[in-house]
Amino acid sequence: MTITKTGRRVAFLGLLALVVAILPLTAASAQDEEAAAYIDFDINEEVEASDALQTSILASQQAFPDGTDTVLLTTSEDGADALVSGVLANDAALLYYNSDEGVVDAHVEEITRLGATEVIIIGGEERIDGDVETALTDMGLNVTRLAGDERISTANEVLAYAEDNRDDFNETASHLSRAFGTDDNSQTAFADAVGLGAWDAQGGAGTVLAPSDADVLSEDYPTTQYFTDVNPENETIVPIGGEAAVPAGVVDYLTGEPAEQTAGDRVENEDANNRAGTAVAINEARGLDAGDLAGVVVVDAFADNFFIDAYATSALAGNNDYAVVVSNGDELSPETAEWLGSPAFAQNDGTTDVICMPKTSGEACAEAVTATGGDPEDIETVSLDSEETPQDNTGVVVSTTGDAPDYSYVADGSDSVTTVTTDAADDTFLVDGQEAASGIFFTNLTPGDTVTVTENEDGSSTHALENVDSSTIVSGTVGNVDTSATTFDIIEPVSGVALNTGIDYSGDLFTVDGTPATAVTFGNAINEGDTVSIDEDTPVDGTDTINLSNEAVSGLVTATDTTVATETLFTIGALGDYFGDAQDDDFEVIDGDTTQNLTIDGDEATFAEFTAEISVGDEITYSRDGGEENFQLGNAAPTVESGTASDVLAGTDNATNTVEYLPAGDDIVTTFTYADGATFLVNGVLSDVAAFEAALTEGDMVTYRAADAATSTTERVTLEDAALTGFVSATAVVVDGAAAGDTLTIDRDDNDGNATLFDAYALDMADGQFSGTVRYFVDGAEVAYDTPDTGFEAVLDDIDLDDAPEVVITQTALSVNIDLYPMGQDA
Repeated sequence: MTITKTGRRVAFLGLLALVVAILPLTAASAQDEEAAAYIDFDINEEVEASDALQTSILASQQAFPDGTDTVLLTTSEDGADALVSGVLANDAALLYYNSDEGVVDAHVEEITRLGATEVIIIGGEERIDGDVETALTDMGLNVTRLAGDERISTANEVLAYAEDNRDDFNETASHLSRAFGTDDNSQTAFADAVGLGAWDAQGGAGTVLAPSDADVLSEDYPTTQYFTDVNPENETIVPIGGEAAVPAGVVDYLTGEPAEQTAGDRVENEDANNRAGTAVAINEARGLDAGDLAGVVVVDAFADNFFIDAYATSALAGNNDYAVVVSNGDELSPETAEWLGSPAFAQNDGTTDVICMPKTSGEACAEAVTATGGDPEDIETVSLDSEETPQDNTGVVVSTTGDAPDYSYVADGSDSVTTVTTDAADDTFLVDGQEAASGIFFTNLTPGDTVTVTENEDGSSTHALENVDSSTIVSGTVGNVDTSATTFDIIEPVSGVALNTGIDYSGDLFTVDGTPATAVTFGNAINEGDTVSIDEDTPVDGTDTINLSNEAVSGLVTATDTTVATETLFTIGALGDYFGDAQDDDFEVIDGDTTQNLTIDGDEATFAEFTAEISVGDEITYSRDGGEENFQLGNAAPTVESGTASDVLAGTDNATNTVEYLPAGDDIVTTFTYADGATFLVNGVLSDVAAFEAALTEGDMVTYRAADAATSTTERVTLEDAALTGFVSATAVVVDGAAAGDTLTIDRDDNDGNATLFDAYALDMADGQFSGTVRYFVDGAEVAYDTPDTGFEAVLDDIDLDDAPEVVITQTALSVNIDLYPMGQDA
């Protein structure tokens, strides 16, 4: 889809939108537990919902990916009600409502996604019409309205509700924030409270609204009444912002009779008495440690109606201990930049999440990511109807010819290989613009071709192939060099697949790094990972000019081989090649080779030291110039591998000590091999190899960390039990009361729609496939295997595959439970 930076308001759809068909909505993706998330919320003009509503839904999806019981409904036309709702946002999602728009499908869809049963309307009927309350009730929702005569009284009603319903409500302390703006700018009321809603959600102390003129205060004024009537247990008030926001006279009045409050330390930044400085002060008052910060939410607090972004973040920032910071147009406010760049801010190592609200510019978002040590290129743009910016679906084919129904390509700008499974019956295939049969498509498919994959609305795909003559590929990454034969290939660097092979450079002209070079200089510099461009037939006598950029290859070690005593082989990503012969698979370190320079962590190393310390996951840089090779090893603990176990049998002795698994976010099955003496953790409990192998079943989550003596890292294998759920695709049953010989076949797609990981997993019903006891269930009720008519065998024999029957296999400490749902789990 097209991602835009501007939104549009839609016409009033009326309350009839409440009774439209409720469609499921996919929640925003959960935050990666290992890598920082960089998310730029965006407004999609094609969605029939206002900018404010879209903003609140985006924040709701990020804050409550698994849903929540309660929704807060506040007006988007003024920020006061949304601000004071923060004290309820610890377990409630805020959705904005605009009287010109009414309730639209997006409201209903998000309430449905959340699984909410309760809606709390905050504000009077002049903001949210009484018909809305009636219609929500008619939907089966429990509806509560919290409203006073005006905004300060409404805040009191919210606080009273929080006292009765929030277990951790702080009844002895409250925040005191400005209630009104100026005649010229009503939004100044919220200038010093950008991050206040998040603090209320986090800590349980609510916000009392106060006037900016002490002369209006009296015993009957609603601010005073909070302390005398609504919550007389309150003892301390914490003014938010400088005296321009909450004047000293207001604080003085409330510390005297009849309110009798104690004034806590004013939350302000004395060096930067403005909204950005106060936001930093609120973060620090929340107890957020700049040296160990989970995340940052960036709000443009100078944009029109900035409060929409600010208070939509209450649950997202408050519940995740994210700081709320301020940007201004295309850059961070100086106070924000100073705080993120201060020596105390030790998280500038790329481990801090950054969430940019819709009014925050892309430039300011990129600056925030950079300030926390991240790469702006990793920012994902998230809009209401797509979880992230779709990766470009045009790229270079890297699979071999004839491997139907699968092929692989590397999308433009991607750093991974995408494997595509085609459907000959339903998909459409194009070859050079002409529709073709699947077989013709795969016959023409060769590495180096260009392919574009389009997902169609009916679920099918269109695969458009553009044939590329490999001899016309004259620029790219160098690979598979053989200086003895004066040849090299041009390769696709992510996969390492050769695109144009056997390019003979004998007799050509050369430049190296832009300088004319001899054949000897060129031959002493070229190696895999360099880049090259070929100017053909220059000069006109038919001699080509080959331009080499002599580049270093840096990355993580992805494989090593030390089986030969006199050489050590390794790869960097998919790259590896020894320049002097036809060995194209690995970089090669040779014992006694004086043209190779070896270092470890910057210190010169011997071949023996280098071989002993290199391991998968180490950082390494390789370069070659003047006939000499440089290997610079940065010794690091091995990378932890993790994913979903596949192709394993429960409870069997794993003679090969090898586990196949699908890495998270990938669609290519890989393996790890472990030693019997490794450290094993099974469901968090220290175990041995026998316990690990007994617990290991298909679908379990596994991780592996190799041993590395140089970094004192031990080998560790962990397993977290997970149920194997799939659809029954075939059965073979002989109704004789015996499990032996009975089988069912399970198909299970992984989350990326790849139908190969758990495809055709044949389950032998005999107990011998598992260790310990096997128990059988039908629709959740335990049954005997051999009971006529109602036993597991009889039910299995009678199922209709058209009913999409499902199987759930769960491993427990005492048994393996096999649960059959003949009509599917939703029947």
